[in-house]
Amino acid sequence: EACFRVLHRMDCQGVRPTSWTVNALVEACVQSGRLDLAEQMLRSFQITRRRAEQGSSQLQLLYSFDPRVLKLLQLCDASGVAPTIHAYTSLAKSYAARGRSARVLAALDLMEDAGMARDIRTDTALLTAYVRAGKYHAARQMLQSVYAYPPADRPALYTAFISSLARSRNATLVDMALDAYLEMLENGIVPHKRTVTSLMNGLVRLRPMRIREATALFDSMGLMNLTPDSYAYCCLLNAYSKLKAKDKIAELFRRIRYSWREFNVQTLTAFMMAALRCDMPLLGLQVFEEATRKRTGGAQRVVPDLRCYNVLITLAGHLPSPRAEALVLDFLREALFELNLRPDAKMLRTIRKFVVSRRKMDGYSREVDAAFTRELRMSLQQAQVPRTTIDEVMAGPGLAQGLQFLTRALNGERERQRVQRSTDNAYGVVVSRDLSREQPPDTKQAVRALAMAGITSERQQRRLREQQQQQRQAERGARAGEGDGTDARRGERKGPVISRLFKRHGWNEMDSNMRIFPEW
Repeated sequence: EACFRVLHRMDCQGVRPTSWTVNALVEACVQSGRLDLAEQMLRSFQITRRRAEQGSSQLQLLYSFDPRVLKLLQLCDASGVAPTIHAYTSLAKSYAARGRSARVLAALDLMEDAGMARDIRTDTALLTAYVRAGKYHAARQMLQSVYAYPPADRPALYTAFISSLARSRNATLVDMALDAYLEMLENGIVPHKRTVTSLMNGLVRLRPMRIREATALFDSMGLMNLTPDSYAYCCLLNAYSKLKAKDKIAELFRRIRYSWREFNVQTLTAFMMAALRCDMPLLGLQVFEEATRKRTGGAQRVVPDLRCYNVLITLAGHLPSPRAEALVLDFLREALFELNLRPDAKMLRTIRKFVVSRRKMDGYSREVDAAFTRELRMSLQQAQVPRTTIDEVMAGPGLAQGLQFLTRALNGERERQRVQRSTDNAYGVVVSRDLSREQPPDTKQAVRALAMAGITSERQQRRLREQQQQQRQAERGARAGEGDGTDARRGERKGPVISRLFKRHGWNEMDSNMRIFPEW
């Protein structure tokens, strides 16, 4: 509605629309879910193009359209503009996300009628619609024509097919996506990062979880010069945290601590959540320390958000007192005053849980609680949190005693250094050489690595069955040659007779051998 009001203002001020104006209106209708209105816009331009050929009978269809569409058509006719391929692609992708393949084909017909050729974006939208509508045979037929596209566009078609199949929780469809990925590698097509990460996400979402195959895909990315991004790390971290695999999480941290370029706030939160689920608070604090304060390899530091600080407060609850209170106060000052983050309801609930849990722990000290409560109240008041909310967070009035513990709480830098030293002693630094940057992408080597992990495609299984069958036939011929040479030659001479008997009587190979040559 706001976009059409802007269009009306353009008309009042005499501003002529352009093709990008029409594209923006179509995109606004698509984003708001008014696909019928977007299709009316594109169809109205088709009708006006055909009015010279088919007469006024087609113009009568415009009277059933929305008046705003007719106004846009009038302005565009006066300016001589028409939508570009971006408008048709946006409508086709929106229909594809809903699995309406017939409407996608209708949008592509409108585009071709406007004299625009289909490209890789429209074909990936059609392929996605086929998969989500359950028309897997039609999607497979589109993949067979992958070599009709330029080499740079071929991975996009496979990526659309694999990601659409992998998002389902159906093991059969995920196996189909895995087979398409192996076929892609056998054909020498280097996949995108999204191809591997979407397949990994589909494998770990299955029940039971197929974490071994997901790890093999993660390890094979280096053979194709694909650096694992944040989505790949988050996928494995969520899977390892559910399995309580502490050694795997620590190994991932060792791998990423010297390549911070792919490290962002999502990866940081996933690492800390995994450390929290596996009861490793020191590892979670070390990840936060190195990602937000150190700049290794020229990478920029990660700027944490409120969710990171919520996880940090929960991690600090696993540490002994008064170290936990000191870290919480230090984190709150950094979030509220240095980064100017406004505390939300979730953060206040996290602080309340921390306060209540500390008072229920063994070895509870009133002096430490008094200093912590007083300093916490001052920090929240400076952040303009209402007083009633602060009272609820405190879960009761605090004691104004123990000022010596307050100075310890204010010294957050010393506590961070102590946590850093203890974590460095617990988890050693392992530097591994990255050979992927020294070699060109090798899809065949990736196929062999996946085959060693037990991941094979249907083509590889069929080839293995044929090799086994040829080996059995060779062994059978060798056993036949060990007997009398005359029988062996007779067998070679009587070969056509055996085949004629087989066809006449319907014998199998063993029956024909037993009837003609009993000594075999």
